[in-house]
Amino acid sequence: MNILITGGTGFVGSVLVKALLEKGHTPYVLTRQSKESNNIHYLKWDPENKQFSEKLPQIDGLINLMGENIGEKRWSKKQKEKLQRSRIENTDFLNSILKDQSLSFSISASAVGIYAKNTEVELNESSAYVDDFLGSLCQKWEDKSRELKNVQRSVLLRIGVVLGKDGGMLKKLLPIFRLGLGGPIGNGKMIMSWIHVDDLVNIIIKAIEDSRYEGVINAVSPNPVTNAEFTKAFGRSIKRPAFFPVPPLALKVAMGEMSSLALDSQKVYPQRLTDLKHEFLFPQIDSALKDIFSST
Repeated sequence: MNILITGGTGFVGSVLVKALLEKGHTPYVLTRQSKESNNIHYLKWDPENKQFSEKLPQIDGLINLMGENIGEKRWSKKQKEKLQRSRIENTDFLNSILKDQSLSFSISASAVGIYAKNTEVELNESSAYVDDFLGSLCQKWEDKSRELKNVQRSVLLRIGVVLGKDGGMLKKLLPIFRLGLGGPIGNGKMIMSWIHVDDLVNIIIKAIEDSRYEGVINAVSPNPVTNAEFTKAFGRSIKRPAFFPVPPLALKVAMGEMSSLALDSQKVYPQRLTDLKHEFLFPQIDSALKDIFSST
């Protein structure tokens, strides 16, 4: 199938594109920079200035992974505007590009940040939304994704913390832990809902191939972990000690409002995937981290 992808050159997207090629699909990757490849079709666009002059073939499906990295910079007013623009306004422009296409499926990224934080309640796809910055951002993002017309089947993936060697949180933490300076945050009781990058890509592949994958799906491991459990597993996977505690106040001072990404607690479960009897490649944190760092 011809599949249009945004975010195809990023951490998750690059793994996904490789998997699509292995499955025999033809990826068309929207990118801001001109690129060439023998088997990947790169289409240059400039969503901020609403510019797209490429000839778009008949597209069978869309995978929308676009968006400024949520944890890249402090959430200043300007950065918050950028985070919203890169998801909501750019998705609106993407919808306009595809207005004359008839798609078999649309798979769009969202995040578990749409749910309540710091609660003992176990969260699933039917849980209530929260009205903070991340919750509001995710709601608007999902609403914009739903506006795409002429789509037979739509999937909204609410993604947890993605674990992989070449990007995301682990790439930032690895230098610290390798120095033996890693450790739990505060009392380590905050719960993290996570997923191995290969499992996330596998869910997307399944969503392409299986029409039962539809609507909102929590893309998280069925086994969320506490920060202390994650820290110990991380240390074991790279054979380094991990006992230096990180004071929550230090993160708040260093990261401002963005520190909520590290300090908030969420116990999110993939109820829809469980109902579909979806099989995870790495359901446990130890096996996930062991796989990620097995070649390092």
